[in-house]
Amino acid sequence: MKRPWIFLILLLCLSCPALSETIELDVPLYLQKDARWADVLLSPKSQSGRTIGQAGCTLCALASVESLRRSSPIQPDAMLDELEMDLRDELHWPRDYEALANSREGLLVRQAAPILLACLRRGRPVLMGLYSKKLGHHWVVVYGCRDLDPDNPQTAHFLIRDPGTKWRTTLNETKEHFPEIRILRTYGVDEELRVLAEKAVHP
Repeated sequence: MKRPWIFLILLLCLSCPALSETIELDVPLYLQKDARWADVLLSPKSQSGRTIGQAGCTLCALASVESLRRSSPIQPDAMLDELEMDLRDELHWPRDYEALANSREGLLVRQAAPILLACLRRGRPVLMGLYSKKLGHHWVVVYGCRDLDPDNPQTAHFLIRDPGTKWRTTLNETKEHFPEIRILRTYGVDEELRVLAEKAVHP
C-alpha cells in the first residue's frame, strides 16, 4: 500500500531550515558602578588610582562567569582579592581561562559564532573582549542565545551581560558601541574546542 504522505513529510523535513537554538546559562550581571564596589581600587600598587567603577569591566565580567563555574555567587570586590593585577591595572587571568581566539584586526561574526555556540552547548559562558577606536577596550559575557540559527548567526540573537550597563542585553546592542570582537576566552578548554576554534577563525 502506497503512503504518499510519508514522502511528503520527508520532503518537508529536507526543505526546512535548521532549527533555531535557545540557551541561557545562569550568569549574574555585576555592574561596574554598583555602589557596593564602585569605589574599590583595582590595585593598591598602581599609581593610576582607578577604581572598579572606572575600569573594572574585566573584573566584573570574570566574577559573573566565576559565579556560574563555582555554583556560588562571588562579587567583583571579593574576586579582586583572589587575583593579581599589574601596574597598568590589568588582571592576570586565572590559569583555567584560555583565549580561544585573539585578533587585533577583529573577528567577523561568522568566525566568532561557532566558537560561542560550542562553548554555550558545553555550559560555558564566554568572556568577550571588544574594542572601539573611540572608547577603547571593553569586556562582556556571552551567556546564551535566543532563537539563533546556527547556519546564519546574528549578533542580535546572542545574549550578553554587559558590566557597563544593564540596558545592553544582546551582542548587537553592545557592538554598536564597541564594534570589534578581539578576544574570546573561557574555562575548561579541551582539544576538541581548540580545533573547532582554529577552524572557525582560519577556515
